[in-house]
Amino acid sequence: ARRAGLGPTIAAYSMLAFHSEEHLTYLDTRTGEQVVEEVRLGGERWREAWGAFLRGFRRHLTERGWLADTWLSFDERPRETMTVVRDFVHEVAPEFDDRIAVAGTVDTADIADNLSVGWNDLDNATEELIEQRRRDGKLTTYYVYGLPAHPNTLAYSPAVEARMLPWFSARKRLDGLLRWSYNSWPADVFEGPVFVFTQGDEYLVYPGKDGPMSSVRWEQLREGIEDFELVTQIRQRLDEGEQDPEALTRAMELA
Repeated sequence: ARRAGLGPTIAAYSMLAFHSEEHLTYLDTRTGEQVVEEVRLGGERWREAWGAFLRGFRRHLTERGWLADTWLSFDERPRETMTVVRDFVHEVAPEFDDRIAVAGTVDTADIADNLSVGWNDLDNATEELIEQRRRDGKLTTYYVYGLPAHPNTLAYSPAVEARMLPWFSARKRLDGLLRWSYNSWPADVFEGPVFVFTQGDEYLVYPGKDGPMSSVRWEQLREGIEDFELVTQIRQRLDEGEQDPEALTRAMELA
């Protein structure tokens, strides 16, 4: 992945099942069969399996020099679930205490050093919270997925919406934007363009003979990212406590 220009961070989404009950999937070497075993979150079997995993994972990442770049990452989990995970990680692999990433709601802000807030909860991410997290060295972004219908980067989205998404980050003074999928392609993007979710939600680019082919959505999102970086540079030149220049404020209001 790094040779392809991805990274440098590594997001490991292993520890909690997505849209299903907690379970372990493994090969039984005695029978040669794949086993799917349901387990209880925080239960003895869950702790046994994930404790072994985290210790082995920590050792592997240390050997490869990747530990400092790796985040234990989680999708849209309630606070009570994340509290169990946070306490368990602290117990068996405290090296990850400050490298837990959550995409979800603001109520996990004290658990996640890297928090991405869903669009529907974005109003609850106050400027005070965002700024305090920044002072504490924590990241705060936001994300869209199959929802909302607008603004988004779906196949039917007006192109300008892709460009506007980073402007919302700039307006809220967030650290950026999380896009969950760059190229999670179904088996045939052109004949069957939807795998599970809304068309275009799973990918921004298309498969081509010589690598990914771009799209209007991707090019517009990239333009918006460049806009965001320019806004960031303007603000970095301001004195502490100084307000945005009038021209930037007008641009934000227009956007």
